[in-house]
Amino acid sequence: MINIYVEPRVVLSWNEFINLKPQYSVALDGYVSDSTKRDPNKMIANFDHHSIVDRLSTRSTTEQIFMEINLGLFEIFRQNGQPYMNIFVNDCDEDTVLSIWLLQNHERVIHHADPLINKLVSCLDKLDCTGGVYPFGDTAMLRKMAWMFQPYKEARKQGRLFKMNSEEMKTVIEACLSRISLYTQGMAQEVEIDSSYKVIGGGQEWSLVKESGTSSRMNLFASGLKTIVSVLDSGKYVIMKKSMWVNFPLEALFNKLNQLEGAIVWGGSNTIGGSLRSIPSKFSPQELESIINDFLKEKNN
Repeated sequence: MINIYVEPRVVLSWNEFINLKPQYSVALDGYVSDSTKRDPNKMIANFDHHSIVDRLSTRSTTEQIFMEINLGLFEIFRQNGQPYMNIFVNDCDEDTVLSIWLLQNHERVIHHADPLINKLVSCLDKLDCTGGVYPFGDTAMLRKMAWMFQPYKEARKQGRLFKMNSEEMKTVIEACLSRISLYTQGMAQEVEIDSSYKVIGGGQEWSLVKESGTSSRMNLFASGLKTIVSVLDSGKYVIMKKSMWVNFPLEALFNKLNQLEGAIVWGGSNTIGGSLRSIPSKFSPQELESIINDFLKEKNN
């Protein structure tokens, strides 16, 4: 039995997770604010690639789950001879949903037996660990992926994502899971890729942007931008740079913003992060723009 628990905007520490959750529990993709960890004694694990990691060299949650299944995860996560797992998530993005699908369909994942699944995992891994900016040439696959995850992308574009309750988020997850299953049966549809965006501010080394398309980020960096702050919703931001070769002090900026917030509101990895899912920033886009420019000016003097 695979049990799914959807708790929007809930974020636990690793210690809280292992103390509060039962045996055979797995946290996915940001539910626990920590790097990937396992407790073999209690049969509990966290799979993540957001916190305390080198983002580019850390596989997406999907790729980690794919490898764990092939290395015998469900030889261990069993009760009464049957696969058993409690899955905890706080979001319904592509990485979270595909991870859930792999766990629910683990028999099809073993031995890399299905080329369509293998291709989807590989493509999503490259996109997700780069924050959606990896330059793909396979536009047909991108259109299929845009269709598979369209329910999530539309919810984010419309601003519904950050206000959803558990049942609403479950509906988005189930819709995406259904489309992934159709893809694996060779029945995927395709939708046009909307990669539009608008630069609404910024500074010398970065741009403040509003993503108006459902697949804007690849185009953001392809157009020559190196570092962006994306305004998602009120108090919700993503800050990312194209790679570690871009000289933008992301982690130092997170520390500065947390000092100004008076709380731990900002975090992430060394190439992408932002305001936490559980706590919005108190700064407006204009205030954030001023803070970042003052911070960079001070840093460069």
